[in-house]
Amino acid sequence: MNEVEAVKSKEDIQTITSLLKKHGGEIYSDIWSLGINTALRISDLLSIKMEDLNSNTLTLKEAKTGKTRQITLNRPAQEVIGRRQKAYPLDTYLFQAKANRASGSKPIDRSTVARKFKEIGEIVMIPLGTHSMRKTRGYQMYRAGVQIEKICKVLNHSTPAITLRYIGIEKQDIQDTYTDFEL
Repeated sequence: MNEVEAVKSKEDIQTITSLLKKHGGEIYSDIWSLGINTALRISDLLSIKMEDLNSNTLTLKEAKTGKTRQITLNRPAQEVIGRRQKAYPLDTYLFQAKANRASGSKPIDRSTVARKFKEIGEIVMIPLGTHSMRKTRGYQMYRAGVQIEKICKVLNHSTPAITLRYIGIEKQDIQDTYTDFEL
């Protein structure tokens, strides 16, 4: 399995959003946008049903941990959800597969999303995958000064050390603190 990374600049986040829309369609840019705004795992993100979305919060049971999680949806997340609800009011899933081969109501396949993210990652020269959304959210929170313990809770990690490694805090980030913070 290839290692994927967090997107470390807000400009790159916007570029990726635009490229996903251009090269794959709105569904991929919407998955990306909702993913970086909720830090949900791809399996949980793709399992969201329209009926689960009645207010500005999302309550779901995480597939990996079995824990129930309640997420307050920020403005960008609400915009994605509102747009999709308006465009696809009869869909069962927020990110429903539209291919003719898809019999019945199914969410878009995770491997399809992973392929599209990888393709865009090659264009922007950042190793992207479905975990990049969570890693990006965690990294951006870290850079904004959010306590690592809070980020650890958001990502549902057991220790801050796991979170630091997961979001890609590297030697250069640590070295940068010597020049970024002068006393």
